[in-house]
Amino acid sequence: MEFTREQKLGVSLAVGAFFLWGLFPIFLKAISIIPPLELVAHRIVWSWLFVLLAIVVTRQLSRLLGHYRQPKMLLALLASTLLLGANWFLFVYAVNTGKVLEASLAYYINPLLNMALGGVFLSERLRPLQWLAVALACTGVAIEVAVFGSVPWLALGMASTFALYGLIRKLAPIDSLNGMMIECTYLLLPALAYLWFYGQATFALLTDTHWALLAVFGPVSTVPLMMFASAARKIQYTTMGFLQYIGPTMMFFLAVWIYNETFGPAKTTTFSFIWLGVACFCADVIWRARRKPPIKAIS
Repeated sequence: MEFTREQKLGVSLAVGAFFLWGLFPIFLKAISIIPPLELVAHRIVWSWLFVLLAIVVTRQLSRLLGHYRQPKMLLALLASTLLLGANWFLFVYAVNTGKVLEASLAYYINPLLNMALGGVFLSERLRPLQWLAVALACTGVAIEVAVFGSVPWLALGMASTFALYGLIRKLAPIDSLNGMMIECTYLLLPALAYLWFYGQATFALLTDTHWALLAVFGPVSTVPLMMFASAARKIQYTTMGFLQYIGPTMMFFLAVWIYNETFGPAKTTTFSFIWLGVACFCADVIWRARRKPPIKAIS
């Protein structure tokens, strides 16, 4: 499969973003003394400060202000902001409550949702093996619900909110940095209000190490997200879905091998079907790459 220079950059950005996200539970575990909702508020404030600094350094303030004269785009970003806030809370809650395995499951399901959304909303034609991958993921979740009586609400919530967020950001006519600035600005006042009324009791418990980690919370949170948003505009959504398996695989190994989370029959069944779906999608990508004729050099 041949990629243009722009697509190669998109692939590099996506791989970097998903690798960093795969390591993110380690960072959150280090500051798990802070309750989940309060931690999300911190994430918003520190992210806003970091993105503002980036806007000033790159001299994009006038460009940012110009985006505020586009009401339709602002409305789209309001929707993406709500999805992002919900996703951040669910992810932080999962990690802080010892459910990294749920986060891993979510981001295994998410690429398959990306493919489905790409086929429905972006006219990206899905081939039979890709539809089979989506069907296998749905089957795995359905068996967990029907046979084991366990509904993976956390995983489904994280997967759906992030898939819809990525779709909106792909369609919104704004770059990743300015888009992130507007999203963080939407959430800034609620986050500051929450910290003012509910966060001060926790402040006394924080050590210098905790404050140092919070100080880098901005770049740790926003750099992968901006890389993802930029990559989403450069490559097909189905390709994005394929690369996104990097993150959940890293989270799975962290959950099972490092954090010793229980991998019971329900999760074994669900993951097995989803891994079959991943295998189908990967097989389709490899098959298409081998069938595509090489590009002849121009003499």
